[in-house]
Amino acid sequence: MFSFTTVCHKTSDTQHPLVMLHTREGSKFLFGKVPEGTQRTLNENSMRLGKLKSVFMTGNLQFWSEIGGLPGLFLTTSDATSRGLDVFTNSKSVLSYIVATWRYFVFRRGIELNISEPHDGQVIGDSTVMLFPVKIDSDLPKKSVSEEAVAVFQRQLSKITSLMFPKDTSKANSDDPDSYKSDPSETEAQTHVALPDPSQSLHLHNQPSLSYVIRFLPVRGKFNPKKAMELGVPRGVAFRELTQGQRVQSTDGSWVEPEQVLEVPYTFKKAVIIDIPNQHYLQNTINNEEWFRKSDSHGHEDIGLVYHFLGDDIDFTSEAYVNFIKKFPADCKHVISHKSVCDDSLVFTTSIVHHMKLKCFSNDNFCLPYHETKNGPNLPNSVGLKMLQNFNVSSTGIELDESKVANDTWATLYNKHIADSEIAADLESLLSKQIISLGPLENAQSLKDHVQVFTVGTGSALPAIHRNVLSNLVRIPYKTETGEIGFTSVILDGGENTLGTMLRMFSHNNGEQMQQILKELKLIYLSHLHADHHLGLVSVINAWFETNRDNDAKLFLILPWQFDHFLNEWYKLEKQFSSIDLSRLVYISNEDFHARRESEFQQADIADFEKAFDEGQLNVAIPRKKLGSLPEERIRELYDAVHLEKVETVRAIHCYWAYSVNMTFRLSENETFKLSFSGDTRPNPSFFKTGQGADLLIHEASLEDDLIEEALAKKHTTTTEAVRMAQLMRCPKVLLTHHSTRNSEKHTFIRSSQQYEQQCQMLDRYLGDVSENIVKYKVDPEFGFDDMDVCYAYDTMSVRYQAFGFQKPLFDSITALSPGEEGERQAKDRLKMMDKRQQKREKRLHYKKMKILPAWLLESVRDVINKQSTYTNPLAKKAFVVYTSEEDLNIKATPLLRILGFCKAHSDGRLTAILHDASHKVLVCFSRESLIKYENKHLERLTYMSINSILIIKEANLRFITITQLTQLFGSVPGLKLRPGLGILILEVTIVDSFTKQQLRVPTKDDDAVPFMYSDPEYLEICMEDLDISGLEASRRYLCGDMVSDEEELGPLKRW
Repeated sequence: MFSFTTVCHKTSDTQHPLVMLHTREGSKFLFGKVPEGTQRTLNENSMRLGKLKSVFMTGNLQFWSEIGGLPGLFLTTSDATSRGLDVFTNSKSVLSYIVATWRYFVFRRGIELNISEPHDGQVIGDSTVMLFPVKIDSDLPKKSVSEEAVAVFQRQLSKITSLMFPKDTSKANSDDPDSYKSDPSETEAQTHVALPDPSQSLHLHNQPSLSYVIRFLPVRGKFNPKKAMELGVPRGVAFRELTQGQRVQSTDGSWVEPEQVLEVPYTFKKAVIIDIPNQHYLQNTINNEEWFRKSDSHGHEDIGLVYHFLGDDIDFTSEAYVNFIKKFPADCKHVISHKSVCDDSLVFTTSIVHHMKLKCFSNDNFCLPYHETKNGPNLPNSVGLKMLQNFNVSSTGIELDESKVANDTWATLYNKHIADSEIAADLESLLSKQIISLGPLENAQSLKDHVQVFTVGTGSALPAIHRNVLSNLVRIPYKTETGEIGFTSVILDGGENTLGTMLRMFSHNNGEQMQQILKELKLIYLSHLHADHHLGLVSVINAWFETNRDNDAKLFLILPWQFDHFLNEWYKLEKQFSSIDLSRLVYISNEDFHARRESEFQQADIADFEKAFDEGQLNVAIPRKKLGSLPEERIRELYDAVHLEKVETVRAIHCYWAYSVNMTFRLSENETFKLSFSGDTRPNPSFFKTGQGADLLIHEASLEDDLIEEALAKKHTTTTEAVRMAQLMRCPKVLLTHHSTRNSEKHTFIRSSQQYEQQCQMLDRYLGDVSENIVKYKVDPEFGFDDMDVCYAYDTMSVRYQAFGFQKPLFDSITALSPGEEGERQAKDRLKMMDKRQQKREKRLHYKKMKILPAWLLESVRDVINKQSTYTNPLAKKAFVVYTSEEDLNIKATPLLRILGFCKAHSDGRLTAILHDASHKVLVCFSRESLIKYENKHLERLTYMSINSILIIKEANLRFITITQLTQLFGSVPGLKLRPGLGILILEVTIVDSFTKQQLRVPTKDDDAVPFMYSDPEYLEICMEDLDISGLEASRRYLCGDMVSDEEELGPLKRW
């Protein structure tokens, strides 16, 4: 009827408990914390979230480890259910603050995150269960916080989070992250609010701990129709009313009660979930009588199951706690979640088995992940919490089912998955090398040979069964003053649960290696703000503080400036409960290592934001801070501590504020090591130019070459393109990572120079002259594929610099590990997908491929719009784009325009519309040719769905028409007021492009007040054919599709 299933228990991968309740109607509820690794655990165990109704957070809110999986769970759930997520918590204001800190990287339209705080006496439930929240206060002294201040801050936080999850769906969520299409830091006001210190505005220290008593509602007994008829009840409606608990009249006029014709209802024992975060909640919890309350509203059933979610400092074997357990019925089952009794069992078995198979071929490159078995609680009717542990609740009692609980050892996994296969490796050889050595090599020819790379996570987008999201750990050797070899560790990106994987890799021998890695760790680098690259960094930073609490070491952070804001806001909360010293974190922006730095945006006071929110004045230009001087002292400190000679960033071709980086390390007085890391990007000429002479390139290779269309759309790189980048850099070692989840455990390896050249030719033919065709760049004929060691990354893999070519003789063996057969449905889906790709490919090739607008151009247009907001001259305020063309055009510049509405489509294929540029409306006629080019470049039509997008008119003519022509072309034009003698000016468009950045905004309610452009005589004059543009030549930026050289000035468009 009902069941509880353990989703997470305390392990290296999932550090807090989470339990799922399945009701008899199929609904699901989650109870506990939502640690990092939650969504991957759900995927591993095929737990679907389509019927998830609510998440009930237990305990209190103090540490990232308790909620680190919540952002990912929300995004995944919103995609699965399309209805958002209801979260119940001990403090709505604290969780609202936590969610608000995500605003730099979490955004969803049409999806709601509903946060509720149950009050005393509140009952939550549906037709099957009733939940009674129990709040337990801490015994710590209360800290005084103004209730008025709390109410005000809560109101302000609600307005911020409403903008993170807007109900407006005029722009539907796409499969691509929204930041591919717009930069929230430019246009979204909520990202520019300075959150005040929560300790002054919220009840952080006075948080109650939240637990639940769960009552399963009785199910009515079976209806006895024979008995009803004997009592004179007519068939039909009366039968139904009796089953619904209503009394009815019989044929003789007497009343028949439901109890007379229904068997005894089925009842169920209650369940209790008790969360005791630490000692300060212990006494108030065990002395509380709410657990045992019986009444008509709470039910008179006994308690049959208790989950004990206990903090590490709780001694559940103490006399006081044992006496508390004895208060429950003797047959009540107790489930203990505590670090002393919960096995550190292997969670992601699918991935581990594949890595174990890989280890059979390359024993030196994979460890055996750490795991530990512990003794269960020595208490009556008690068990330790375990993943996939199940309790079935029926009217006859509550039964434990552990048939799905994994009790795997290396021997059982080997015997089940490897022993009977053709893989030639015995278990003893695997067990003999459980640990990967961190020491210097004995046979190194140079210091570079000692460089060690751990690919902690190698997937993209979401944590998946075979791959976790991206994280790289690079250990750089250096010669100490005594002549010994030491190591500096650097982390390059850190997706969710990076720490969990590191604990699996390095926790052997009482965590000796983990301590070494964290003491070596000097630098964390973050490439951009997509969640799959950074949701694990807070946990890594916290682990670093724990290991280095007794020294004065510093941790350097190279981050996008938005993530620095996030960290500061988060630690305003967590530092209230820990000994974290933020002065030991040294932040430097990625921008500070860029040749053409940009300043960040200003942050508004939260009261000013609320005023603008209430007045509907959020659509204003967001000013930037004044660009200050370089933080030279911090950079020098970084270089000294990390043994760096130079750090250089370039803008990645991905989302806004995304970077690729080159780092040159000083290994000794006469030896350096250059490391290049792409982050997420399309192949980028600026990157290969700055990366010349790199020793190691770590480049994303998200997709196989046959998915080039998807790579173009999502701004990622294919395998061959990534190898080409290494060749252009003349880099001898390249590590390919950030693989799409569709690749799961396999790759299409490039096995030979001939195959590589064929793939390059295929891409070149397909991409043609588009700016993103990296293959068209000339390579050094003396440096080819055979001069490079190409390594394909897998989770938990380790590789030394001197051994980067270890995979090449193993390609056939590794390929054989992947399933060779697919089911009928999978085969049909694959063929269908291939057919769609081929249709896209043929369409693009048929129309000779429109030139793709280069990223540097969008960047330059964006720069000007944000820095200057408007273009001022004596005549008008506009945002102009100057262009040139081989065509004989009568204008040289047009404003960026937003579609206001469409007028008519014509038999010859023309389309007419009204556009505006924030100050004037414009009548526009799109030629059929311009529409065809637009549709085949963007693979979508210019329709009403394009409303609110910004268009770049790349080629057009201005001309006057008559009133008759106006009617023929546009029909009735609302808001058009004709004046005697005034010409009607239209813009005839020959080339149009999309610019969906939303820098220009006019509230819809103000559209009627916007005049047509030709109602302004001065503006009419500026658009005349005889316009003098002599003063524009020096500042013109031509709209062409060609790439520019690194030496060319990339300054923004100048004012007109």
